[in-house]
Amino acid sequence: LPTPHRRQGEAMLEQLRAGRLAGGRLERWVAVTRERFPRAEWAHQIHAQAMECWGRPYEAAIAWADAAAIDPWDHRNPWGEARCLLRVGETARAEALLRRALSTQHGHAPGMARWATLLERRGRLDRARRLSELAEALAPGDPDVLGARATVLEAMDRHDEALARLERIADENPRDTGARARILKRLFHDGRWGDARPLAETLLRVDPADPLNWDDVTFVCFASGDGCAAFDTALAGVSRCGADPALVDAAARVLGTLFTPEEMEARAEEMVRALSRSPLSLMNVAVDLVRRRHDALGIS
Repeated sequence: LPTPHRRQGEAMLEQLRAGRLAGGRLERWVAVTRERFPRAEWAHQIHAQAMECWGRPYEAAIAWADAAAIDPWDHRNPWGEARCLLRVGETARAEALLRRALSTQHGHAPGMARWATLLERRGRLDRARRLSELAEALAPGDPDVLGARATVLEAMDRHDEALARLERIADENPRDTGARARILKRLFHDGRWGDARPLAETLLRVDPADPLNWDDVTFVCFASGDGCAAFDTALAGVSRCGADPALVDAAARVLGTLFTPEEMEARAEEMVRALSRSPLSLMNVAVDLVRRRHDALGIS
């Protein structure tokens, strides 16, 4: 029967959002479901939401479009597809979907918020401001609305107000890494390293497979003057994610600026071991050291 199977998929989706789902289970459920219930709209909707959680907006947009082909009157489908298309810069298609959806569901705050985001991208800031204000008045606690309102406020250089809304999203949605990443960017911009470090470390714990998270922790340690933590984090990131260019550059920057000559010798040996399978990366480190006038160490 479809109902128990559907409930299983919905439960796994909630587990995925909470970070408590073993890899591959939901993907196998999707494959089985699309074969057993090819005309089930909910199967495509769950698939689409899972793809969004996995950071695959193109595939999510296709799944939302498949759901819309089955039921064009379900407003969740154009909203979802438009949300994904906005994330990948397909604004023209997203605009068409938002116009159609808003014409059938007036006063839908998340849809209005997405429309405000689109207007902001097109430079129509005054209209985006009015629309985002209206959306927030209709649904003051909705994370999509708060995120869109923050985007518009940032464009208006009202950064403290934008930050307050992003912090509210993060407080109420612990697994929302997007809001936390935006907060971190703002903290970096303001030079608030003490506030930025625990947030960067949280993002790293949530997704240690993303080299950008290792680079963020390295950067905040470097900016705080903690050379040992910065260098160790960069090399740990290389060990986990491979010789990512940003991580290698970060390690070289720390090596050439925050250590004494004696410390540099020992740390350089660690870097050689970490990059033993990436001679081109080692060459880039050597060039960086020479550029910083550590000629002997760079040449060696």
